Amino acid sequence: MGGYMVDSIGHDRVWSLTLLQQYCVNQSNAIKILQSLREANSELATKLQHLRESDPSVRSLDLSSYLLIPMQRLTRYPLLIRQILNYTEASIDRDKIENSLIAAETILEAINESIREQEGQERLAELSKELWVGQGHLDLTAPTRFMGPRRLLKEGLLVKVKSGRRLRAVLCTDILILVEEANKTVYRDPMPLSEVAIHELPGGRGRSPCVFSHEPRYAEPSSTSTQMIWRSKFLLRTHEVGPPICEHLLPVTANNG
Repeated sequence: MGGYMVDSIGHDRVWSLTLLQQYCVNQSNAIKILQSLREANSELATKLQHLRESDPSVRSLDLSSYLLIPMQRLTRYPLLIRQILNYTEASIDRDKIENSLIAAETILEAINESIREQEGQERLAELSKELWVGQGHLDLTAPTRFMGPRRLLKEGLLVKVKSGRRLRAVLCTDILILVEEANKTVYRDPMPLSEVAIHELPGGRGRSPCVFSHEPRYAEPSSTSTQMIWRSKFLLRTHEVGPPICEHLLPVTANNG
């Protein structure tokens, strides 16, 4: 029995879960399409509701709940395999189970990353419809010149300390965009990350003030460089927990003044 169980969660079988990757990436779109079909077709909505209420095999679950099941199962695999490991002594079987755990975690992380990238692309497309530069839209979905497809990394609010001006910061793999929160216009031209620096002021991380500097590489520093003090949770720390984003993406140096 034990040999059959180990074989059933073997390394090759776990890697077959990659077949679900495309489904999981498109899962949220499938739910949106289902909702739009219901809204457009009252007969379909009525039949689905009747099926939910009258068919015991459906277990009173909505069709949208079944669309979530593959992703829910994928997230449980590492937990279940880890639990099996807790009751498995050192042996060849344990080595197989450990390899299966690594494979399951790798697959789940790859799927989550694909989902994040797709959500980021959808958000960039949404922002492109809203943002204007001069007389035209700012197309954030266009590929970068040297870094392949542009990806959204983080998005959040910045507040200028003196004026209290609220701007939305959109951090991509190649540029930083500041957007007027009130009217959705671009506050200034998109800034390449290679020309941006954030210097944290004394007082700790989180909501402490920081100095934002932008010095265009191909212009006179005296006339084009800017330095503003912001009170920011976005650039220094996007969540209450987790590493500061600037240390990985932007030049950060100590600042004592």
